[in-house]
Amino acid sequence: MNLLIAHSIAYLYFLTFEVNLLSTLKNKTNVIQTFLKLTDTKTDEVQFNAYRMLAVLMNEDDIKNLANPNKITSVFIKSLKQVIDPQPGQRRRLQNSLVCLKSLVQHEQVKAELAKQSDGLPLLIRCATDTKFDVANVRVPALEILWAMTFNEEAAVILKNDHEFMKYVKTLLSSKENVGLQTAADGILWKLEKEAQFVVQQHEPVTLQVPSTTSAEVTTKIKAASVDQPPVKFDVMISYSHSDKDLCYEIRERLVKDNFQVWLDRDNLYGSTMQAMADAIEHSEVVLICMSDAYKQSVYCQSEAHYAFERRRRLIPLVMKQKYRPDGWLGFVVSGKIYVDFPKMGIDLAYEKLKAEIMRRQHHSSTSSNNTTANQKPPFDREQILELQHHPTAHHIAAQAPVTSSFSQQYSYPTCVTLFTKQNVQDFLSDKMLNVMFPICGQMDGNSLFKTYQMCEKNFAQMYQSLKTELFDLHNKILPLDVYMHFVKELSMVLPNAAETSTRNLQLQQSSYPTCVTLFTEDNVQHFLVDKKLDAMLPLCEQMDGDSLLKTYQMCERNFDLMYQSLKSELFDLHNKILPLNVYLRFVKEVKKYVPN
Repeated sequence: MNLLIAHSIAYLYFLTFEVNLLSTLKNKTNVIQTFLKLTDTKTDEVQFNAYRMLAVLMNEDDIKNLANPNKITSVFIKSLKQVIDPQPGQRRRLQNSLVCLKSLVQHEQVKAELAKQSDGLPLLIRCATDTKFDVANVRVPALEILWAMTFNEEAAVILKNDHEFMKYVKTLLSSKENVGLQTAADGILWKLEKEAQFVVQQHEPVTLQVPSTTSAEVTTKIKAASVDQPPVKFDVMISYSHSDKDLCYEIRERLVKDNFQVWLDRDNLYGSTMQAMADAIEHSEVVLICMSDAYKQSVYCQSEAHYAFERRRRLIPLVMKQKYRPDGWLGFVVSGKIYVDFPKMGIDLAYEKLKAEIMRRQHHSSTSSNNTTANQKPPFDREQILELQHHPTAHHIAAQAPVTSSFSQQYSYPTCVTLFTKQNVQDFLSDKMLNVMFPICGQMDGNSLFKTYQMCEKNFAQMYQSLKTELFDLHNKILPLDVYMHFVKELSMVLPNAAETSTRNLQLQQSSYPTCVTLFTEDNVQHFLVDKKLDAMLPLCEQMDGDSLLKTYQMCERNFDLMYQSLKSELFDLHNKILPLNVYLRFVKEVKKYVPN
């Protein structure tokens, strides 16, 4: 019986390689619960095949809801360890384990666990670099998994510091052994070394004075500086998985027929594929994100979407497969955007909606550019000396502000962050040498700072990207990775205990609007926002009454960081304004005071 079950699951697993059948399986009710039960069996073959099915079926929420979410990663690492020196008949198990890990590594929690396990990265590096292994079935998928791992900060540091691995990856760029190895190597080097350099080149001409090739710091002298966007060459760039190429090519043909300038890798690739991709994004006004399971699982697609998001390009998400909804990193990138659902609407209607959306974005861009001079970010000072930090995934510039206080200065603040006043927060940042965080946190009180810490702990990498973007867009400063990590670490030392949290009471101030948000009229909402100095929220909330404002608050409480990204995207895309984190935190805090019991 167990043998029959094992073979049946194996057969189902092979069916998942057909995209439509995979989608059908994912939409079946209780299918994940069924395979979870099978992981408890004592038969090794049944258990392994059940985990293989879970690897391809589960989404981010499914993994988070597991009783032991890290176990599935451990199962495949253990399997790799057992079969990396395969006995006769075990070669297929090695290949299967890598295929499953490649599916799983799209999930942030799996990346984090894989980086944490001492055997994880070394096993994958051996699979990728040992020439005794089959290129197509072992070395390429292992290298692609390592490429995906460069999006995890901890793993990126480990890989960057493995000099033998980095040397091997660089040799692959000029190797003709296999195009898959070459592409993955290009992606790894791009993420760990070249991406930040390329970003810098888009904004400032610099001359580099490098003391030695092993130096951890490079002194950079800015001769002239500008933060202007590169000139636009393309109206639209299409970012897609080749699994969806037929529909994407059809969209491209229609756009070209309507006189749009379109970038598509089929027509425009040259040299380094990663640099060509980045160059296309820099010179495109709108980027179409063609969403599907295949897109989310592709590391190359993740690199494209991530770079476009980081560079603040106008993104339009397109649904490629029926009932597809993005989650994880892809859900984060497109949060707050309106999807164009091609399977649901049909290609003719969906294309018309897409065309209208592109033209709306172009009109918005044209209108906002009339105010460029007034809204332009200040350039870096001429002859400014910057320190180029060698962090693998951060934009590598950190402006060194002049030291204005002596190291012996004493600062006094409570031992619990929720008791901090605004002045305490400023003293804390100064004391811990976190001056670069002043523009973001300098106007927060302790409760807002604590909420920021919780967001960082919940989505460490995503919050780093968000804070880094805000600091650059609003204040023309860079947030180095080590400063962010230092910020989170220092805050962890002043967390409240349960007693301190429960005794923290908020007092309502006198106001000319009701003391309960559900009684607010539209005028009350506007008065409330102005009174609380939350003018930045007016474009989002001025048409709301109290019930709508309460629902917005409840959504913020349920998905705090996701709603921040969503509101920030909406404010930028529709109103060309930025929503600073401290304003969002204060908005939630102030509305909370008026929530009915």
